[in-house]
Amino acid sequence: MPRLPRPEDPLGVLQPGEQLLNSRLVSANQLSRASVPAGLQELTVSLDPTRAVGGALNVGDTVGVVLSFEPFDLPDTDNQSPNMSHLTFHKVLVTAVQFAEGEGPSTSEDEGDDNADDATEAEPAPTNQVLVTLALSSPQVEQVVFAAEFGHIWLTAENADADESGTRAPHRAALLSGDYHETVVTRAFTGQPARGLRNRFIDEYSAAAPVGYPAIHHLTAPIRAAAAARGDQSALHLWAGTGFASARPGPVAELVEDLLT
Repeated sequence: MPRLPRPEDPLGVLQPGEQLLNSRLVSANQLSRASVPAGLQELTVSLDPTRAVGGALNVGDTVGVVLSFEPFDLPDTDNQSPNMSHLTFHKVLVTAVQFAEGEGPSTSEDEGDDNADDATEAEPAPTNQVLVTLALSSPQVEQVVFAAEFGHIWLTAENADADESGTRAPHRAALLSGDYHETVVTRAFTGQPARGLRNRFIDEYSAAAPVGYPAIHHLTAPIRAAAAARGDQSALHLWAGTGFASARPGPVAELVEDLLT
């Protein structure tokens, strides 16, 4: 990344013939900002480089946002919430990236042609926090701030072709298998009504399932997690609409475009 004169330099404007010191320069990446799409707002999060793609982020990149929480006490019960990590937001625009002095992405062109042979050498990883500014909607801002206060945030480098599906592999396989032909509304998995592919768990427990969200949700969470780990579709919540037979994998933008044309 090219380096440019630092704005509001306390030593004044650089003069012709003056020796250039690294301390008076900043990465061009730190001076640039992406335009914020209409209706969105900017929020900055401070992340360890390992949670921000090793610090290899640039203005204009799009990222996935993973929100992760450790168990916490649930109100008015003796229970705790389950561990949860979820890729919550997709294709989020990075509008600014700030690194500590002397850190951040660079290229061999920054140092001149003499270093062209070093183009394949790995960049040194940042060691300090990285400030990443994201363009988010109001509800997204609230969720990201909550995670920053009470959980953890991870960013993924998510290009335009990245898979945005949040379903487990057994769930996707069931939707595309052609083995299921009926959906039903059930409270068996969570204690509140939801529609899913009819399987053994639904057949055995729907009739007796009480209205009890979130207690039933937490009660069945270990069962569902174990079923997912084994690839057991018979004990997994296979949420689906009545038109599930038309489902196919692909980016959301592409699927929406197909629906509108």
